[in-house]
Amino acid sequence: MKFKILLWVILPFLFLSCHDDFEETESHTVLVYMVGDNSLYGNVSSDMKEMRDGYAKIGSPDKNNLLVYTDKYDTPVLIRIKIKDGEAVNDTIQRYSEMNSCDADILENVFDYVQSNFKADHYGLVLWSHGSGSRPASLAHVKSFGWDHDNIIGDSGSNNATTMDIPDLKTSLLSCGVSLDYILFDACEMQTIEVAYELRNCANYIIASPWDISAYGGPYDKIIPHCFSSDANLNIPFSIANDFYNYYYDEREENVGVMMSVVKTDEMENLAKETKEVFSNYLTTGESINTSDVFSYDDYSKNYFYDFKSFIISQIKNKYNDYENSDDYKKWSAAFDAAVPVYKYTDKYKIVISPTNYSTHDSKGSEEEGSNGISTYIFNDQNFSDKYDDNWKIYEWYSAAGWKEAGY
Repeated sequence: MKFKILLWVILPFLFLSCHDDFEETESHTVLVYMVGDNSLYGNVSSDMKEMRDGYAKIGSPDKNNLLVYTDKYDTPVLIRIKIKDGEAVNDTIQRYSEMNSCDADILENVFDYVQSNFKADHYGLVLWSHGSGSRPASLAHVKSFGWDHDNIIGDSGSNNATTMDIPDLKTSLLSCGVSLDYILFDACEMQTIEVAYELRNCANYIIASPWDISAYGGPYDKIIPHCFSSDANLNIPFSIANDFYNYYYDEREENVGVMMSVVKTDEMENLAKETKEVFSNYLTTGESINTSDVFSYDDYSKNYFYDFKSFIISQIKNKYNDYENSDDYKKWSAAFDAAVPVYKYTDKYKIVISPTNYSTHDSKGSEEEGSNGISTYIFNDQNFSDKYDDNWKIYEWYSAAGWKEAGY
Protein backbone atom coordinates (compact mmCIF):
# COMPACT_ATOMS: atom_id res chain seq x y z
CA MET A 1 0.00 0.00 0.00
CA LYS A 2 2.82 2.41 0.89
CA PHE A 3 4.51 1.48 -2.39
CA LYS A 4 1.38 2.37 -4.40
CA ILE A 5 1.04 5.73 -2.65
CA LEU A 6 4.70 6.52 -3.19
CA LEU A 7 4.40 5.61 -6.89
CA TRP A 8 1.46 7.96 -7.40
CA VAL A 9 3.45 10.74 -5.73
CA ILE A 10 6.56 10.16 -7.83
CA LEU A 11 4.97 9.54 -11.25
CA PRO A 12 3.85 13.14 -11.96
CA PHE A 13 7.39 14.36 -11.29
CA LEU A 14 8.80 11.71 -13.60
CA PHE A 15 6.53 12.85 -16.42
CA LEU A 16 7.29 16.50 -15.67
CA SER A 17 11.00 15.77 -15.84
CA CYS A 18 10.61 14.03 -19.19
CA HIS A 19 8.60 16.95 -20.52
CA ASP A 20 11.26 19.44 -19.44
CA ASP A 21 13.93 17.48 -21.31
CA PHE A 22 11.88 17.31 -24.53
CA GLU A 23 12.87 19.89 -27.15
CA GLU A 24 9.80 21.38 -28.80
CA THR A 25 9.90 21.66 -32.59
CA GLU A 26 9.60 25.21 -33.92
CA SER A 27 6.66 25.80 -36.23
CA HIS A 28 6.91 26.54 -39.95
CA THR A 29 4.45 27.89 -42.51
CA VAL A 30 5.27 27.63 -46.20
CA LEU A 31 3.20 29.22 -48.98
CA VAL A 32 3.63 27.91 -52.52
CA TYR A 33 2.26 30.50 -54.96
CA MET A 34 1.64 28.78 -58.30
CA VAL A 35 0.82 31.02 -61.28
CA GLY A 36 -0.17 28.43 -63.88
CA ASP A 37 -2.26 30.46 -66.36
CA ASN A 38 0.30 29.63 -69.02
CA SER A 39 2.03 26.70 -70.72
CA LEU A 40 2.94 25.23 -67.31
CA TYR A 41 -0.69 24.58 -66.34
CA GLY A 42 -0.24 20.86 -66.93
CA ASN A 43 2.56 20.71 -64.36
CA VAL A 44 0.53 22.10 -61.46
CA SER A 45 -1.13 18.80 -60.53
CA SER A 46 2.04 16.71 -60.79
CA ASP A 47 4.01 19.14 -58.62
CA MET A 48 1.20 19.23 -56.06
CA LYS A 49 1.29 15.44 -55.88
CA GLU A 50 5.02 15.69 -55.13
CA MET A 51 4.21 18.23 -52.41
CA ARG A 52 1.72 15.81 -50.82
CA ASP A 53 4.27 13.00 -51.02
CA GLY A 54 6.84 15.24 -49.34
CA TYR A 55 4.47 16.47 -46.65
CA ALA A 56 3.54 12.88 -45.77
CA LYS A 57 7.16 12.35 -44.67
CA ILE A 58 7.44 15.22 -42.19
CA GLY A 59 7.28 15.00 -38.42
CA SER A 60 4.93 17.14 -36.32
CA PRO A 61 2.42 18.07 -39.06
CA ASP A 62 0.41 19.86 -36.37
CA LYS A 63 3.23 22.43 -36.17
CA ASN A 64 3.98 22.65 -39.90
CA ASN A 65 1.62 24.28 -42.38
CA LEU A 66 1.87 23.83 -46.14
CA LEU A 67 -0.41 26.15 -48.13
CA VAL A 68 -0.64 26.10 -51.92
CA TYR A 69 -2.28 28.83 -54.00
CA THR A 70 -3.00 27.60 -57.54
CA ASP A 71 -4.31 29.37 -60.63
CA LYS A 72 -4.39 27.28 -63.81
CA TYR A 73 -7.08 28.49 -66.24
CA ASP A 74 -9.84 28.09 -63.71
CA THR A 75 -10.78 30.06 -60.62
CA PRO A 76 -7.89 30.19 -58.15
CA VAL A 77 -7.97 28.25 -54.90
CA LEU A 78 -5.95 28.18 -51.70
CA ILE A 79 -5.31 24.64 -50.51
CA ARG A 80 -3.94 23.37 -47.24
CA ILE A 81 -2.14 20.07 -47.50
CA LYS A 82 -2.83 18.10 -44.34
CA ILE A 83 -2.65 14.58 -42.96
CA LYS A 84 -5.95 12.69 -42.86
CA ASP A 85 -6.17 9.00 -41.96
CA GLY A 86 -2.44 8.71 -42.37
CA GLU A 87 -2.33 10.25 -45.87
CA ALA A 88 -1.53 13.73 -47.17
CA VAL A 89 -4.60 15.25 -48.82
CA ASN A 90 -5.73 18.58 -50.30
CA ASP A 91 -8.08 20.65 -48.18
CA THR A 92 -9.47 23.64 -50.10
CA ILE A 93 -9.83 26.49 -47.61
CA GLN A 94 -10.39 29.47 -49.96
CA ARG A 95 -12.01 29.81 -53.38
CA TYR A 96 -11.55 33.00 -55.37
CA SER A 97 -13.26 34.57 -58.35
CA GLU A 98 -11.22 34.85 -61.56
CA MET A 99 -8.37 37.30 -61.01
CA ASN A 100 -4.91 38.19 -62.17
CA SER A 101 -2.48 36.21 -60.00
CA CYS A 102 0.40 38.41 -61.19
CA ASP A 103 -1.15 41.40 -59.44
CA ALA A 104 1.11 41.97 -56.44
CA ASP A 105 -1.92 43.01 -54.37
CA ILE A 106 -3.37 39.51 -54.86
CA LEU A 107 -0.19 37.90 -53.55
CA GLU A 108 -0.21 40.29 -50.60
CA ASN A 109 -3.84 39.42 -49.77
CA VAL A 110 -3.18 35.69 -50.01
CA PHE A 111 -0.09 35.92 -47.82
CA ASP A 112 -1.88 38.12 -45.29
CA TYR A 113 -4.58 35.45 -44.97
CA VAL A 114 -1.98 32.70 -44.59
CA GLN A 115 0.03 34.42 -41.87
CA SER A 116 -3.12 35.48 -40.00
CA ASN A 117 -4.56 31.97 -39.93
CA PHE A 118 -1.39 29.86 -39.82
CA LYS A 119 0.97 31.69 -37.50
CA ALA A 120 4.43 30.20 -37.15
CA ASP A 121 7.96 30.85 -35.94
CA HIS A 122 9.32 30.59 -39.49
CA TYR A 123 7.90 31.44 -42.92
CA GLY A 124 8.98 30.37 -46.39
CA LEU A 125 7.67 31.38 -49.83
CA VAL A 126 7.87 29.47 -53.11
CA LEU A 127 7.11 31.47 -56.27
CA TRP A 128 6.24 29.00 -59.04
CA SER A 129 5.67 30.04 -62.67
CA HIS A 130 7.51 31.33 -65.69
CA GLY A 131 10.10 34.02 -65.13
CA SER A 132 10.66 36.69 -67.73
CA GLY A 133 14.30 37.07 -66.89
CA SER A 134 15.51 35.86 -70.29
CA ARG A 135 14.65 39.12 -71.96
CA PRO A 136 12.22 41.98 -71.30
CA ALA A 137 8.60 40.96 -71.71
CA SER A 138 7.97 44.59 -72.61
CA LEU A 139 9.62 47.92 -71.90
CA ALA A 140 7.53 48.09 -68.74
CA HIS A 141 8.43 44.61 -67.49
CA VAL A 142 12.17 44.22 -67.66
CA LYS A 143 12.49 41.81 -64.78
CA SER A 144 9.42 40.11 -63.54
CA PHE A 145 7.85 36.99 -62.08
CA GLY A 146 4.93 34.96 -63.44
CA TRP A 147 2.94 34.91 -66.63
CA ASP A 148 -0.85 35.13 -66.35
CA HIS A 149 -2.49 34.62 -69.75
CA ASP A 150 -6.15 35.01 -68.79
CA ASN A 151 -7.50 31.77 -70.32
CA ILE A 152 -5.20 31.53 -73.35
CA ILE A 153 -4.55 27.86 -72.63
CA GLY A 154 -1.12 26.60 -73.58
CA ASP A 155 0.32 29.98 -74.57
CA SER A 156 3.99 30.00 -73.62
CA GLY A 157 4.92 33.44 -74.94
CA SER A 158 5.19 36.54 -72.80
CA ASN A 159 3.65 39.05 -75.21
CA ASN A 160 0.08 38.43 -74.07
CA ALA A 161 0.94 37.81 -70.44
CA THR A 162 0.64 39.96 -67.37
CA THR A 163 3.70 39.79 -65.13
CA MET A 164 4.60 40.93 -61.62
CA ASP A 165 7.37 43.52 -61.58
CA ILE A 166 10.01 42.98 -58.92
CA PRO A 167 9.59 46.39 -57.22
CA ASP A 168 5.86 45.58 -56.87
CA LEU A 169 6.72 42.15 -55.46
CA LYS A 170 9.02 43.83 -52.95
CA THR A 171 6.33 46.30 -51.86
CA SER A 172 3.81 43.48 -51.49
CA LEU A 173 6.08 41.35 -49.31
CA LEU A 174 7.21 44.25 -47.13
CA SER A 175 3.57 45.25 -46.59
CA CYS A 176 2.90 41.82 -45.10
CA GLY A 177 5.29 42.65 -42.28
CA VAL A 178 6.92 39.21 -42.17
CA SER A 179 10.61 38.57 -42.70
CA LEU A 180 10.74 35.36 -44.68
CA ASP A 181 13.41 32.77 -43.99
CA TYR A 182 13.73 32.27 -47.75
CA ILE A 183 12.16 32.81 -51.15
CA LEU A 184 12.48 29.99 -53.66
CA PHE A 185 11.92 31.01 -57.28
CA ASP A 186 10.87 27.95 -59.26
CA ALA A 187 10.94 30.14 -62.37
CA CYS A 188 13.51 30.86 -65.04
CA GLU A 189 16.46 33.25 -64.64
CA MET A 190 15.35 34.96 -61.44
CA GLN A 191 18.76 34.85 -59.71
CA THR A 192 19.94 38.26 -60.83
CA ILE A 193 21.88 40.77 -58.78
CA GLU A 194 19.14 43.37 -59.31
CA VAL A 195 16.39 41.07 -58.04
CA ALA A 196 18.42 39.86 -55.07
CA TYR A 197 19.31 43.40 -53.99
CA GLU A 198 15.72 44.60 -54.44
CA LEU A 199 14.41 41.80 -52.20
CA ARG A 200 17.20 41.94 -49.61
CA ASN A 201 14.85 43.16 -46.86
CA CYS A 202 12.13 40.65 -47.68
CA ALA A 203 13.90 37.36 -46.95
CA ASN A 204 17.08 36.02 -45.40
CA TYR A 205 17.93 33.89 -48.44
CA ILE A 206 16.93 33.74 -52.10
CA ILE A 207 17.15 30.40 -53.91
CA ALA A 208 16.92 30.65 -57.68
CA SER A 209 18.55 29.96 -61.03
CA PRO A 210 20.46 32.48 -63.14
CA TRP A 211 19.48 30.38 -66.15
CA ASP A 212 16.38 28.51 -67.31
CA ILE A 213 14.61 25.90 -65.18
CA SER A 214 13.00 22.94 -66.95
CA ALA A 215 9.24 22.55 -66.88
CA TYR A 216 9.83 19.66 -64.47
CA GLY A 217 10.65 22.26 -61.85
CA GLY A 218 11.77 21.31 -58.36
CA PRO A 219 11.61 17.85 -56.75
CA TYR A 220 9.02 18.76 -54.13
CA ASP A 221 8.82 15.29 -52.63
CA LYS A 222 12.39 15.96 -51.43
CA ILE A 223 12.18 19.75 -50.93
CA ILE A 224 9.10 19.77 -48.67
CA PRO A 225 10.56 17.56 -45.89
CA HIS A 226 13.58 19.89 -45.74
CA CYS A 227 11.30 22.94 -45.48
CA PHE A 228 9.87 21.52 -42.25
CA SER A 229 12.97 19.92 -40.80
CA SER A 230 13.52 20.21 -37.04
CA ASP A 231 17.28 19.73 -37.48
CA ALA A 232 18.81 22.90 -36.07
CA ASN A 233 22.01 22.22 -38.02
CA LEU A 234 20.23 22.05 -41.38
CA ASN A 235 20.47 25.16 -43.51
CA ILE A 236 17.18 24.85 -45.38
CA PRO A 237 18.06 27.07 -48.40
CA PHE A 238 21.31 25.17 -48.95
CA SER A 239 19.44 21.86 -48.77
CA ILE A 240 16.84 23.02 -51.29
CA ALA A 241 19.53 24.04 -53.78
CA ASN A 242 21.14 20.64 -53.27
CA ASP A 243 17.78 18.92 -53.84
CA PHE A 244 17.53 20.58 -57.25
CA TYR A 245 21.07 19.56 -58.12
CA ASN A 246 20.67 15.92 -57.04
CA TYR A 247 17.36 15.59 -58.85
CA TYR A 248 18.72 16.75 -62.19
CA TYR A 249 22.10 15.09 -61.76
CA ASP A 250 20.79 11.67 -60.69
CA GLU A 251 17.18 11.24 -61.70
CA ARG A 252 16.22 13.13 -64.84
CA GLU A 253 16.88 11.74 -68.30
CA GLU A 254 20.29 12.28 -69.83
CA ASN A 255 21.44 15.89 -70.26
CA VAL A 256 18.44 17.59 -68.63
CA GLY A 257 20.06 19.78 -66.01
CA VAL A 258 19.94 22.83 -63.80
CA MET A 259 21.86 25.74 -62.26
CA MET A 260 20.86 26.82 -58.74
CA SER A 261 22.43 29.28 -56.33
CA VAL A 262 21.67 30.74 -52.92
CA VAL A 263 22.00 34.43 -52.05
CA LYS A 264 22.45 35.52 -48.43
CA THR A 265 20.65 38.84 -48.47
CA ASP A 266 22.26 40.46 -45.42
CA GLU A 267 25.55 40.40 -47.36
CA MET A 268 24.11 42.26 -50.33
CA GLU A 269 24.83 45.78 -49.10
CA ASN A 270 28.50 44.98 -48.52
CA LEU A 271 28.68 43.45 -52.00
CA ALA A 272 27.16 46.64 -53.41
CA LYS A 273 29.76 48.71 -51.54
CA GLU A 274 32.67 46.65 -52.90
CA THR A 275 31.16 46.69 -56.41
CA LYS A 276 30.90 50.48 -56.26
CA GLU A 277 34.60 50.61 -55.40
CA VAL A 278 35.46 48.45 -58.42
CA PHE A 279 33.27 50.52 -60.74
CA SER A 280 34.88 53.76 -59.56
CA ASN A 281 38.35 52.35 -60.24
CA TYR A 282 37.81 50.40 -63.45
CA LEU A 283 34.87 51.82 -65.44
CA THR A 284 35.53 54.77 -67.71
CA THR A 285 32.73 57.28 -67.23
CA GLY A 286 29.82 56.56 -69.54
CA GLU A 287 31.82 54.60 -72.12
CA SER A 288 30.27 51.63 -73.88
CA ILE A 289 31.30 48.32 -72.35
CA ASN A 290 32.81 45.45 -74.30
CA THR A 291 31.03 42.27 -73.16
CA SER A 292 32.56 39.86 -75.68
CA ASP A 293 34.57 38.11 -72.96
CA VAL A 294 31.77 38.04 -70.39
CA PHE A 295 29.75 34.87 -69.84
CA SER A 296 26.12 35.28 -70.97
CA TYR A 297 23.10 33.29 -69.79
CA ASP A 298 21.09 34.31 -72.88
CA ASP A 299 20.79 32.38 -76.13
CA TYR A 300 19.47 35.28 -78.11
CA SER A 301 20.91 37.80 -80.53
CA LYS A 302 20.72 40.36 -77.74
CA ASN A 303 22.09 39.50 -74.31
CA TYR A 304 20.55 40.98 -71.18
CA PHE A 305 21.88 38.67 -68.49
CA TYR A 306 25.61 38.28 -68.01
CA ASP A 307 27.42 36.50 -65.23
CA PHE A 308 28.12 39.07 -62.53
CA LYS A 309 31.49 37.75 -61.36
CA SER A 310 32.64 37.19 -64.94
CA PHE A 311 31.84 40.84 -65.67
CA ILE A 312 33.80 42.13 -62.68
CA ILE A 313 36.79 40.00 -63.62
CA SER A 314 36.69 41.30 -67.21
CA GLN A 315 36.85 44.91 -66.01
CA ILE A 316 39.75 44.37 -63.59
CA LYS A 317 41.63 42.36 -66.22
CA ASN A 318 41.55 45.39 -68.50
CA LYS A 319 44.16 46.88 -66.15
CA TYR A 320 45.64 43.86 -64.39
CA ASN A 321 45.91 40.61 -66.28
CA ASP A 322 46.92 38.94 -63.02
CA TYR A 323 43.60 40.07 -61.54
CA GLU A 324 43.43 37.40 -58.80
CA ASN A 325 46.38 38.99 -56.99
CA SER A 326 44.99 42.51 -57.00
CA ASP A 327 43.73 43.86 -53.69
CA ASP A 328 40.57 45.20 -55.35
CA TYR A 329 39.64 41.76 -56.64
CA LYS A 330 40.44 40.03 -53.34
CA LYS A 331 38.14 42.38 -51.41
CA TRP A 332 35.37 42.15 -53.98
CA SER A 333 35.66 38.36 -54.28
CA ALA A 334 35.39 37.92 -50.51
CA ALA A 335 32.19 39.99 -50.50
CA PHE A 336 30.81 37.98 -53.42
CA ASP A 337 31.56 34.63 -51.77
CA ALA A 338 29.77 35.78 -48.60
CA ALA A 339 26.72 36.92 -50.59
CA VAL A 340 26.55 33.87 -52.89
CA PRO A 341 27.66 31.00 -50.63
CA VAL A 342 26.18 28.18 -52.72
CA TYR A 343 26.21 27.51 -56.45
CA LYS A 344 25.26 24.06 -57.76
CA TYR A 345 25.18 23.11 -61.43
CA THR A 346 25.12 20.08 -63.69
CA ASP A 347 27.74 19.96 -66.44
CA LYS A 348 25.56 19.07 -69.43
CA TYR A 349 21.91 19.65 -69.99
CA LYS A 350 19.01 20.68 -72.13
CA ILE A 351 15.88 22.43 -70.95
CA VAL A 352 12.38 20.99 -71.17
CA ILE A 353 9.84 23.67 -72.04
CA SER A 354 6.93 21.21 -72.01
CA PRO A 355 6.65 17.39 -72.11
CA THR A 356 6.86 17.50 -75.92
CA ASN A 357 9.12 20.51 -76.35
CA TYR A 358 12.87 20.35 -75.71
CA SER A 359 15.15 23.36 -76.04
CA THR A 360 18.75 22.22 -76.36
CA HIS A 361 21.43 24.50 -74.94
CA ASP A 362 25.18 24.26 -75.00
CA SER A 363 26.89 22.96 -71.91
CA LYS A 364 27.42 25.69 -69.32
CA GLY A 365 28.34 25.64 -65.73
CA SER A 366 32.00 25.54 -64.80
CA GLU A 367 33.74 28.54 -63.27
CA GLU A 368 36.41 28.18 -65.96
CA GLU A 369 33.71 28.91 -68.52
CA GLY A 370 32.64 31.94 -66.53
CA SER A 371 29.41 30.94 -64.80
CA ASN A 372 29.26 31.76 -61.08
CA GLY A 373 25.60 31.61 -60.14
CA ILE A 374 24.15 35.12 -60.39
CA SER A 375 23.56 37.36 -63.39
CA THR A 376 23.64 41.11 -64.01
CA TYR A 377 22.48 43.59 -66.59
CA ILE A 378 25.34 45.61 -68.14
CA PHE A 379 24.61 49.21 -69.06
CA ASN A 380 25.74 50.63 -72.40
CA ASP A 381 26.58 47.20 -73.81
CA GLN A 382 28.34 47.79 -77.13
CA ASN A 383 27.17 44.42 -78.49
CA PHE A 384 23.61 45.52 -79.22
CA SER A 385 22.01 48.76 -80.25
CA ASP A 386 18.61 48.40 -78.57
CA LYS A 387 18.88 50.08 -75.22
CA TYR A 388 16.82 49.15 -72.17
CA ASP A 389 19.10 51.05 -69.81
CA ASP A 390 16.42 53.42 -68.54
CA ASN A 391 14.20 50.50 -67.54
CA TRP A 392 16.92 48.95 -65.38
CA LYS A 393 17.52 52.24 -63.59
CA ILE A 394 14.37 51.73 -61.50
CA TYR A 395 16.21 49.11 -59.45
CA GLU A 396 18.00 50.09 -56.26
CA TRP A 397 21.10 48.25 -57.45
CA TYR A 398 21.66 50.92 -60.13
CA SER A 399 22.58 53.53 -57.52
CA ALA A 400 23.87 51.24 -54.78
CA ALA A 401 26.47 49.55 -57.01
CA GLY A 402 27.73 52.80 -58.51
CA TRP A 403 26.38 52.60 -62.06
CA LYS A 404 24.87 56.05 -61.65
CA GLU A 405 28.05 57.64 -60.28
CA ALA A 406 30.02 56.02 -63.11
CA GLY A 407 27.94 57.98 -65.60
CA TYR A 408 25.58 55.31 -66.92
